[in-house]
Formats: sequence, structure tokens, C-alpha cells
Amino acid sequence: MATRIPLLIAVVSAVLSLHACNCGRQNVTKTEASLSLPLEVLDFGVVPEGTSKGLRFQIDNVGRAPVNITASIVAGGSMDFRLGAVPPTVDPTGFVEVPVLFTPVGAGVDEATIQIKTDKADELPLTLLLKGGPIAPQLTFDPDPLSFVGATGLLETKTAQLKSTGTAALTIRSVGVAATGNPDFSVSPPMTPLKIMPGDIAAVTVEYSRMPNNVSEGLMEVLSDDPDGGLKRLRLIPHMPTACSNLLDDDNDGVADFPDDPGCQDLADNDEYNPAQCVNMAVQRCDAGVCLGSRTCTNGTWGRCGGCDAGVPPVDAGQPVDAGACTVTGTWRIDGGPLEYRCCNLFGFGSYAVNVNINQFSINPATTVRPQPSQPGSTLTQSPAPTCGGNFSYSRTISGGCTEVFTLSGTFTAPNRFVGTYDIAFSGSQCVGDPQCGNEDCFDQTFPVEAYR
Repeated sequence: MATRIPLLIAVVSAVLSLHACNCGRQNVTKTEASLSLPLEVLDFGVVPEGTSKGLRFQIDNVGRAPVNITASIVAGGSMDFRLGAVPPTVDPTGFVEVPVLFTPVGAGVDEATIQIKTDKADELPLTLLLKGGPIAPQLTFDPDPLSFVGATGLLETKTAQLKSTGTAALTIRSVGVAATGNPDFSVSPPMTPLKIMPGDIAAVTVEYSRMPNNVSEGLMEVLSDDPDGGLKRLRLIPHMPTACSNLLDDDNDGVADFPDDPGCQDLADNDEYNPAQCVNMAVQRCDAGVCLGSRTCTNGTWGRCGGCDAGVPPVDAGQPVDAGACTVTGTWRIDGGPLEYRCCNLFGFGSYAVNVNINQFSINPATTVRPQPSQPGSTLTQSPAPTCGGNFSYSRTISGGCTEVFTLSGTFTAPNRFVGTYDIAFSGSQCVGDPQCGNEDCFDQTFPVEAYR
């Protein structure tokens, strides 16, 4: 037994030695290349027209040998996709990324297919679907509706915005007003067809020729390629004066509106009929001569009309009232309409119109009055400061070779009414004729005006 143990050890050692060496054998190494795509669809989602979005897709080589590749967009798909630079080789067990840019043009859904090929003729190409959208145009109005409530001029203009709030360009085909709406409204349409990119706007001028008795709504109609409704309408809200401010004698008692009609408590009163019922201790506004006053109901009978304090005796309308007792600030409507005069040298035009239908008055001499439009008298400085029963004179001088002087003067005949004149005078060596308006010289004009509120 002692001689067998060393022999056994020797045999085992020999076997282990044979197993550890190559002894002429070679291991088999896998050399095939194998490509794969982690994605089947590269979806860009909603991208507004006029903008671009870039994404990347990955090509994997899960084999153990490098592989040469090419990639291209298959003909027949959307041309709004653009393929970026494609790396020529994918290393073993590695990957490459390929950029794609999407720039949509037009509404709808865009699709295309990318094909990836190798340099091995027996391998089938890989395909990746590209997708973008859907996008569509949309029209909205701002403001909606367009209101002219509070209009005081004979002609008012406002701007309606046509906003492209969709994700595709909006095409405006026509803009107008509905024939069945208020004829006092009209529009100045843009040139059509008009293309508006998402986020952009187009402005439309809306004119309102105010007629006191015409209070029906108007409609601006816009025809576009908005899929939610090709024809959209914007409501145009006219000025709806109350019965006490509509220049009409609604109750046929021979007087109209506040403060002349005793049935009107203020301009917001919508009923000229029946003065307010006398309820004990009730207070009612009234005309106390040249200022607004108040009177109190006592035991079913209205008391005397007094000044800012009830019970003060009425003030003689012919006497000036202290400026602190009432105010002339606020908006005044002036009868007389737009005033037009001619002057060949004025701003290069043959004639010019001044609308004094709206004026802002203040009893502070440092403040201003602003006729509309702002030119030629953007600011008319007042002097002296008017009081509720006093006289006033506002003037504006524009110096130059043809000096222009614009003056609005008048006298308060009631706390809410004055009469006066609007004068336009020219002087200077350049106040001469010009061929563009028949060589007619500038000349002075005076317009009578009457204001109320």
C-alpha cells in the first residue's frame, strides 16, 4: 500500500497538467455584428408651425464586431423631417445617436420612415417611424365682445385683434360686418388672404357712428381656415344710453335728460317718468341753481333744494359759486360735432378736422383740456380757472411761420351746461396759399358750441 500512494499522486498530477494546458486546442470566438433599435417610433408630438424641434434616436450594436451603417429617410414621407449626420460605424457592444429635426409646415399629422442599412448584403434593413402633430389653426378675438359702451363722440374707433392661438398658421380669407347687424358699425379690413403665424395677431379697425336710437348689436364676420368654424363672429356692443342721457324726451314732458327732466336723478337714471317717491327722511339730488344740490323728504313733502349741504337755500343761477362747492371736472359732450377748417400750410394738408365733442375740464389752472384728436391742440391751457358759474377760456398756441391759436371759451349757464365758442386763428408770413389746395390762404374761423353732461 505504501508504494501505491505515490503512484496515485503522480497519475492525478499528470491528469491535472493535461487539463490546464492548450495542448493544440483553440477557443471559438463569436464574430457576428448585430444591430438593434430601442425605439420603433420617434414621436415629436405637437410642434407649432414656424418653430422646430430636434430629437435623437439610438442604434445599438449587440455583436462583437464593428459594423458600417447608412441611414436615410424613405421617399414618399413628410418632407418636414430632416436627418442629421449619421456616424459611419458602430463599435462592438456600442451605440451611436442620430439627430432628427422636425419643422412642420401646414396643419395635420406628419409621418416619415427612416431606413438603416449595414454593409452586409444579406442583412435586412432596420426601420424607424417618425411622427409629428397633429397641429391645427385657431382664431380668437381680443377683446371679445368689442364694447363701445360709454361712447360720446359722433364717430368712435376701436381695434379688434385677430389672434392666431392654434398650433398651425391661420389663414384669414375675409373680414366684414354682418348685413343683419347694426348698420352704425363698419370695419377697415386687412388685405386678404392673410396668413398669421401661431402667437401673432392682425389688427382690424372698427368704426362706430353712434346713433342715439340704434342700440342693436353689430357683428364682425371673419372667414378663416379655423377647423372649429370657418366663419366666426365678434359681437360689437353699441353705446346704450339711459333714458336720462339719450338726448330724447322719453316721457314727453317737454324736457329731456338729467338735469333738466325732473324725473331724472342722475345720468345713470333709466327712467324719466315719475320723480322718486317722497319717503320720510329720503334724500334726493336736485338742481340748486348753478350747482347740484339735494333735498330731504319730511312728512311726505320734499324740502327746498340746497347746495353740497342739505337745507342751504337755493343759489342764484346768475351768481358765481365758490369752486369748492361744486366741480367742473369730468367729461363734457359738446354739440357742434367735428369742426373742420382749411389751412394750406398746416402739416402739409389742405384741410383739418378737430373734434371737440369730448373735453376734460378741471378747476386747477395748471391742468389741461384735451380735444380729440390730440392735434392740433394736444393741450389747451386754461385761464382763468373756471368755477361752476364763471367764465373760462382755454387756449393753445403753436408757434412758427404760420402761428396757430386755438381757443375754447364759454360761460356756465347751469352746473352741467355751458355755451361758448371755439376759435381758430392764423398769423404769420407763411400763412399763404399752396398749389396742393388751390392756393387758398389760411383763414380764421369761429364755431359756436354748447356743452352738457
